[in-house]
Amino acid sequence: MKLNNIHALAFSAICAVSISQVQASTISVTATADNDFIVVHTQGNSFTEILRSSDGDQWRKPQSAKYELKGDNVKGCSIDIIAWDDHSVKQGVAASISGNGGTVLSGSAVMKAFSTKIPNQVQWANANPPYPATALISQILGSKIASPTQSHGPVSSTSPWGNISGNGLPANAQWIWAKTSLYNTPYANNFTVYSTPCGNLIKREPPVEQKKGLTWRKIGSDPVTATLDVGCGYSNGANECNPRQGDQLCTTKRPVLCKRELHAPKPASVTESKYHKWAGNVVHTTQPVSPASYPLNTLSDANAFCEAEFGKGWVVASHHDAPGNGWYFKSYGNTNSGQGERFWVNIKDQPHGTCWSQ
Repeated sequence: MKLNNIHALAFSAICAVSISQVQASTISVTATADNDFIVVHTQGNSFTEILRSSDGDQWRKPQSAKYELKGDNVKGCSIDIIAWDDHSVKQGVAASISGNGGTVLSGSAVMKAFSTKIPNQVQWANANPPYPATALISQILGSKIASPTQSHGPVSSTSPWGNISGNGLPANAQWIWAKTSLYNTPYANNFTVYSTPCGNLIKREPPVEQKKGLTWRKIGSDPVTATLDVGCGYSNGANECNPRQGDQLCTTKRPVLCKRELHAPKPASVTESKYHKWAGNVVHTTQPVSPASYPLNTLSDANAFCEAEFGKGWVVASHHDAPGNGWYFKSYGNTNSGQGERFWVNIKDQPHGTCWSQ
């Protein structure tokens, strides 16, 4: 049963599991608008309010809020500022949005401006009832029209707003507006939206390898001769172990199959087959252990674990202890585990097959 045998195809493509993780991130928002604004977290077709302006008349005083953004789904996720004007003088929004993966300022290329077809009625965000209400927010977010961004200048020195930096807004944040919503444009006096994808704000962790190790199980035993048959196992048309990439997470507690070399001759009553050969040793299993936690970092560690349990000369059993093809062997001894319980074994020629290095 070589590794390129047809029965090995079921597991030969299996690789160590890796999980792309995204940490939960606290999103910090500081914003202001002439005339008023709200900030929402949009995920697909739903949204959650992060910040609702409490005093639109005081646009010289940026307002701030924090929001816990959880989960690993950055697809369809964005932080959106909905802003509207009073149909007079000058329109502008300025903002800084930060997460554990970076900061996006108004005026940066990753904060996109949108016009909408939804007219605003020149009300304050903190009106009673709140403006815009939930249904209207959904309409606004659903009617975004991509627009070039009009930059009026930095928050540190742009008329008529003057210098409002130092209140949570860096001096290089810009006063901006959707260009197609300025006066005498197609969408003047309508709601505008300023959006940045969550991927610009949250940190993606590198893939975390979930290392696996090779395991075997007891196939059968003979109490008369005190011998047993151990190996990979085969069921449902496939091998139950994976010598190349391991088959059980190294964080799992399982016994170690240990052996002591005896070079004992095969009892006459023990039969052999192509894969089930006599190994001439004696084996036993240890107490369950997690190689990742104990730890068993090297083959020497695994051998020392066997020696500590059973005495000098005991080492971890290997996938190729019997002559021939490996995968199974027969020997003296027994295991503390049931016939279906798996235990750790070594394989010397597959660097990714065990929880420990060789």
